[in-house]
Amino acid sequence: MANLDWSQCPAVESIPGKGSGAWVLRGTRMPVAAIFENIEAGANIDDIISLKPDRVVLPSRS
Repeated sequence: MANLDWSQCPAVESIPGKGSGAWVLRGTRMPVAAIFENIEAGANIDDIISLKPDRVVLPSRS
């Protein structure tokens, strides 16, 4: 996977000292890398949300 400039994505954040500074979904502790690893392993978005349902709120698609 190509390296992306996550600093341009408003849905994620990286805070030094929090989660080793890894990129996470904004307002959560769910690492972006973990999402991609789960998708590569065959998970779908519902599977991923079920891992941390209280920490993941996706924006509506309307």
